[in-house]
Amino acid sequence: MDPSHQRFHLTKRRLRRIVKENHNQRICQIGFNFSDGLKNSNVLGVVGGHQLSVYDNEHCGDNLDIMCNFVNHQTFLSEKEQKELGDQIFRNQKLTCFVWMKFEKRNTHIAVGRSDSTIILINLNFRKVERILTGHTESICDLAVHPTLAHILLSTSLKDGRFMFWNVRNGQCLVIGEGVFASRVTFHPSGLRFITANSDGNVFEWMCPKRIFEHSLDGTKTSDVECINEEPIRLSTANAKIVRPKPSFYSVCEDIRWINGNLLIFWSIGSIELWNPETQTQIRVFQLKDSHQKGELSRRFGISSCQQFLCAGNANGGVFVWDLNSGNIVDCYRSGGRQSGIAVDCQFSHDCRSILCGTDTGCIMRWDVSVSKTLQINQISTKPLKETMIDQFVIKT
Repeated sequence: MDPSHQRFHLTKRRLRRIVKENHNQRICQIGFNFSDGLKNSNVLGVVGGHQLSVYDNEHCGDNLDIMCNFVNHQTFLSEKEQKELGDQIFRNQKLTCFVWMKFEKRNTHIAVGRSDSTIILINLNFRKVERILTGHTESICDLAVHPTLAHILLSTSLKDGRFMFWNVRNGQCLVIGEGVFASRVTFHPSGLRFITANSDGNVFEWMCPKRIFEHSLDGTKTSDVECINEEPIRLSTANAKIVRPKPSFYSVCEDIRWINGNLLIFWSIGSIELWNPETQTQIRVFQLKDSHQKGELSRRFGISSCQQFLCAGNANGGVFVWDLNSGNIVDCYRSGGRQSGIAVDCQFSHDCRSILCGTDTGCIMRWDVSVSKTLQINQISTKPLKETMIDQFVIKT
């Protein structure tokens, strides 16, 4: 969509929908499904508490319809024990992050990180857990899919100090980075490099190991069966270079993304920095008002499909939108006191007609374009996953 159309949409919004999820806990992450282009880009995933919910956002201004709901659940407790413990059984079974994956033509998958150190791979079409990835020893805090190898997953755990590359087709761990303590990871669009944002404030750039390129989908070099017993390659920070030294102010990276060759870094003090990794210079800073937040790392920002607009929320539930080129604020949206809470994650829909925000009170807020008869909008034809039904399923692991 033309950026000028998107700018017009950004200034013509109103709060149209508030969805309160039944777990009443912090929403850790929200994200649209851009894994297969525009085909299912209206489908929204939400992780919060011990649940993963999938919504249909196709009808702008209408309901945010739930398509399916997955509940994280373990089977080692009897029904009597589960009843006695109540919500306490989910204390160490929270879902922390997720990412959409499209490595099979007919199936859409979601990889979900959990607080018990495992990663589950859910087949959304058949509504089942296909695989459990084990290797970390502490809670998973971020996941990223390789931009050119759809079956390669990168995970990180801040507490165990490791990141791992996985071949999700066979569940094999290919690469382990040790002593890294990264809170966030992201790939360069080329797929040749990736970034880790460490707990000490340093941002490292790594070259993607050749090992991951040997595990191709078509098995041209070696089959999944032949390479399943290979030991993972081990890396350390000696294999990387610092592209953003730790800032003079103490702050931890809460989100990081590549944008037009530069890095956008969300610092926990409430500033979003546009950084040139080549010259190691600051281009500009986007400052959030009333944004100081204490506690676990969870806030994330959103970038529009044209890569010219940025959205992020503050501790009072406000959502701000900036023009990345000029640095100016385009608009600010608030819930008007309803369902107030920390704006944890904000994302644009692909056509920029909607901005969605998840809060720490378990709410999803959606601001939509106020469409009139004279407003001409470039519609994107999207369809929900036909195989996915509105239902609730238990993740038994």
